[in-house]
Amino acid sequence: MVVGALPLATSILLLPFYGNKYLLTTEQFGLLAIYILLSDFARLAFTFALENYVGVNFIHVVQDPQKQKIFIGTVFGLMTLLGTFMLVLFTTTGNLLFGTIYPGGKLIFFPYGFLSLATGLFTAIFKGYGNLMIYQQKPKSYFWAHFIHFLSVVGISISWLYLQPYSLDGPIYARWIGSIITLLWTFAFVVKNGKFSMDLPIIKDAFKFSIPLWIFYILYWVVANIDRYIILGFLTAKEVAIYDVAIKVTLLIEFLQNGLSSAIFPEVFKIWKANHNAKTSHQEVNKYFDFFTLLTSWSIPLTFLATILFLPLFVNNEDLYQAFRYLPVLLASMIIRSWFYYEYAIINYFKKTLVLAWSFAVVAVFQVILTYWGVRLASLDGAMMVNFLIKILQVVLLYVGIRSWFNFVPSWKTMFFMPSFFIVFLFIAYFFNIPFWINFSIQVIMLLVLMYVFYPHPIRYIKKFVQNFLVF
Repeated sequence: MVVGALPLATSILLLPFYGNKYLLTTEQFGLLAIYILLSDFARLAFTFALENYVGVNFIHVVQDPQKQKIFIGTVFGLMTLLGTFMLVLFTTTGNLLFGTIYPGGKLIFFPYGFLSLATGLFTAIFKGYGNLMIYQQKPKSYFWAHFIHFLSVVGISISWLYLQPYSLDGPIYARWIGSIITLLWTFAFVVKNGKFSMDLPIIKDAFKFSIPLWIFYILYWVVANIDRYIILGFLTAKEVAIYDVAIKVTLLIEFLQNGLSSAIFPEVFKIWKANHNAKTSHQEVNKYFDFFTLLTSWSIPLTFLATILFLPLFVNNEDLYQAFRYLPVLLASMIIRSWFYYEYAIINYFKKTLVLAWSFAVVAVFQVILTYWGVRLASLDGAMMVNFLIKILQVVLLYVGIRSWFNFVPSWKTMFFMPSFFIVFLFIAYFFNIPFWINFSIQVIMLLVLMYVFYPHPIRYIKKFVQNFLVF
């Protein structure tokens, strides 16, 4: 979990430097966010989700060293060939696409766009290596590879920024160089442990496994990130920077939720397994997600407090403080994610991933349309409201898709009514611009009252809450 947090740690550690008005302008900060998101797109799209296939399916060849070599050589060779083809394809069309979508030179493809795509490709191949290390149970190799990547990106970024301020060269080239280092590490492993070949049965099985995931990942990227690109189209890179900082704050909660889900899912899966895979909710399962919702709700005032107090201490660009205005609603939207993780657990355990594909296809369409009109009519406020509405649409569509084959009966009091009251207050705080300390105090008092009302034995539950957290 600690190593998995390094990408988030990189973003947080570099924020004081990216947000330093003596190193980057607000507009450059916004453009950097766009290029980093482009790199994430390449990481998800260029290797067709094969980096997930290599880890999960390694178990089928673990007993046969010769099959292992063919498997490793085939999958990593396929990733490299497909990724290179995609990189060349986007390189030949990049200038035209950027110039058409963003006339006037808001975004440039060479060198920053190209380097971002290359970084995404190299990172995807390295992720395949990381997934394989997990299933091979090689924590030392996994740790050192990721730690070296972390140090190289952070060290080169900071050094280059001070040597060449007000330039995106440092941040962009640092990520590219870091990805090259880990790509070479990955290829060294493949040469030593693999045998280059194009085994047709493995290729067929890989595509069968990966293509649905690939479609889902691309749709998920659109839902999570397209708003920044639409904002750049209608507004300026400055507004992108402000909005991106607000979104980065919510990533702290998303990291908490990801870690908590990693601990909860195995226990939940055991319960369904013990009940003969009956497609229905169970009281014990609901308790885990009651805990999930409660912890998420409490993370809202804590994140709110930490952001207001500490961001100005480390980020001296006052323009970025405008992000504080959007925090109540964006943080409120993270409570809705509690439902998403419950639904995601059901879909994963019962292998109904088609529900994810069609629901996110619908969500992606609405995301683009609503964000287009939201930004056009109400600037960043419109983008923020759409962000909230889209998260509701996600869980509603997943709920509809699940209900046709699963008796989904969550704890309505603790997973719906309690957080709903809290969300309503956060919207009131946003619309009436309630001062920070009053806002924070009411959040804490309100959560204590809601816990007392909706949990019959609050003190007992808090003790269990702490015990469960320590176990997780």
